[in-house]
Amino acid sequence: MSSIRRQRLLDAAEELFLSRGFASVSTNDIARLAGCNHALIHYYFGNKEDLFRQLFLAKIEHVLTTLLANIAPDKPVLDQVDALIDAYFNFLTENRNLPFFIINELTLNPERRQYLKQHFFDLPITNEVYQKVNDMIQKEVYDGKLRPIQTNDLLLNIMGLTIGSFLVLPTYQHFCEKTPQQIEQYLNNRRQVVKTTIRNSLEK
Repeated sequence: MSSIRRQRLLDAAEELFLSRGFASVSTNDIARLAGCNHALIHYYFGNKEDLFRQLFLAKIEHVLTTLLANIAPDKPVLDQVDALIDAYFNFLTENRNLPFFIINELTLNPERRQYLKQHFFDLPITNEVYQKVNDMIQKEVYDGKLRPIQTNDLLLNIMGLTIGSFLVLPTYQHFCEKTPQQIEQYLNNRRQVVKTTIRNSLEK
């Protein structure tokens, strides 16, 4: 029961933070939406800031776990890269407001940015994902099968192209008056464009 109530608070906080922004949400709002006693927020998390930090790191750990599950050494490297892009796209498709929220909140709060940066690199899975991608890519580079590229650059290219597809989405949707079906078509097209762009940057 304890873990269920804690998760309800996290889910409520995520919904409110993404829709209204961190500053506009109170712990009373979170407790009310979760259907929990307000005191439980302080019991499980301490305060709103710590709740946000735990929520953010849980999201990061979730996407990294998903990426790790898509690294399959028995598959061709470029197919594995495609799978990583698909996993990242799927995550952001299910969390479309997340890029705006993260960029906004981390820009406004340098202390929070520093905390999350430090703890992101402290997560064991962060290093595990990086090492697996690095080993996979650099072996192919060494064997002359891929163009030389730093693993950091590859990951930044994938992240930048994917996140950018979602950052321009509201402008595309509202100014171009697109239907939900057209939005899905846009995202599917962007997914393929990102895959093609990354493949072209790697293939000799």
